[in-house]
Amino acid sequence: SSAGTPGLAITVEEWNWTTNNYEVVGIENESVEDDSLKIFPIMGHIEDQVGRIRIGWRPTGMTVNFPWEARLNFVMWETRL
Repeated sequence: SSAGTPGLAITVEEWNWTTNNYEVVGIENESVEDDSLKIFPIMGHIEDQVGRIRIGWRPTGMTVNFPWEARLNFVMWETRL
């Protein structure tokens, strides 16, 4: 993933079927212009072989460009049960 402006953070959340809420798995500053690999360990909230993950970006500092852009090239979700 990467962003078109500094000052953004990527947040990965996993759905908790017990509490019916998303729980934050990890937050990391987003790289600017260069693709970067980020690995976040999931918590394993899986029900009937179904899990939910959501990924979002938010400003955490001064952004240079507006509207800002974030790019995601590839997502892989691996579970080990």
